[in-house]
Amino acid sequence: NQTDLIGAFTNQNNKTFNRFSTTPVSGDKVIIEYYSPYYLINHSRINISNIIHGYKNIFNREDRGYDDSESCNKNVNCPEAQPWNDEISSVVLTLTDGGTRLCSGSMINNVNQDFELYFLTSETCLGGHEDWIFMFNYESPICDTQDGPTDQTVSGATLLAHNSESDFALLRLEESPPEDFDIYFSGWDAREIAPSNCVSIHHPVGDIKKISYHTGDAISDGWFFDDGSHWRINLWNNGITEPGSYGAPLFNSNQSIVGQLHGGESSCEEPVDDYYGKFSHSWNLGLQEWLDPNNTGTMVLNGIGVIESPDPMLSYSDSMYDILIFENQIETFNLLVTNVGDEESILEYQIYNSPFEATANT
Repeated sequence: NQTDLIGAFTNQNNKTFNRFSTTPVSGDKVIIEYYSPYYLINHSRINISNIIHGYKNIFNREDRGYDDSESCNKNVNCPEAQPWNDEISSVVLTLTDGGTRLCSGSMINNVNQDFELYFLTSETCLGGHEDWIFMFNYESPICDTQDGPTDQTVSGATLLAHNSESDFALLRLEESPPEDFDIYFSGWDAREIAPSNCVSIHHPVGDIKKISYHTGDAISDGWFFDDGSHWRINLWNNGITEPGSYGAPLFNSNQSIVGQLHGGESSCEEPVDDYYGKFSHSWNLGLQEWLDPNNTGTMVLNGIGVIESPDPMLSYSDSMYDILIFENQIETFNLLVTNVGDEESILEYQIYNSPFEATANT
């Protein structure tokens, strides 16, 4: 019924391997409209090699995807996540293996800082990478759960390096995301140093973007046995991971990538034991060749944004008020909300009026 429209696509979407794929479109019928200059009519060819018909809508509340992750997951656009705004922009949802699987991953910086479209994820996610869909900024615009945009996508990638020991895969996107996607290339730390107070940003079961918090040091471990190839998060203090989170970056307290999710056992009931392939272990298994091509010896690199916009940060004067009033009494309290972020940054926030936590009659 032409209510769900994607495109137009042009020669800018062409790939060297002559393949192209699109994000899912609603409905049981798809209309393809093709325009060709009159002088090329006899030279134009379209070959439809594969059609995926989803028996469930992966971006619908009633089915797997939006709002289908476990309730203890935390949305990224909440005040406590604001220091991670840049890193949040680097995390991407992927539709892999012919559109039949969901994974997470992150755009990642390289020593040349030339905006090369490098993407780090899990080797477990590999399959049909030439047709992968990369979905940017699929997140709730507010702290409360609200569906996000699903039209910020590019398709296709080239596999550059991968290894099963630390379960990493490095790809290069074959389409340049438009500038208004406002993407960020996260930094990294290739040193063998146990990261502390880690954060992971991901798309559990293809849901809107979530963030998980860990307090303390990650534990050196392994996937099948303790070979030192993985970092183990023994306990999440806030949030968890789920299928669809595979490939998600693990950040240390300096906001540098130190690994990507291989798998684990965490749930809301038992938020324990998630395993991330070590970035430091992957470094000599193929990452260094691409992220430090001139062998400069750089082991720690900051991130970089396509648009270096100033970042806001929310600060407030009080987190709790204890109020005791009797009949016909009035008390006034002031809450000071401040933007303590970068100069010229713009802070967006909402204040909700909620019921009292407790009432008493005396």
